[in-house]
Amino acid sequence: RKAAEHIRECQKNLAGHSFYVGVQYYKSKHYKSALSRFRSVISEYPDVGYHQESLRYIALCEEALKGR
Repeated sequence: RKAAEHIRECQKNLAGHSFYVGVQYYKSKHYKSALSRFRSVISEYPDVGYHQESLRYIALCEEALKGR
């Protein structure tokens, strides 16, 4: 039980880092890179708390890329 909690905490930290990097890419208008990061958060860490925000940023990135 303890090991599973530690693994979940590590996954949450990794997801948080990828999400943060994605946000920084988005802010600097590197939408393709941001999109890749947010998609990886969803696929690699689906249940750690970043899913909804990642989906929101995916939509924002796709919208920004349409305008290019």
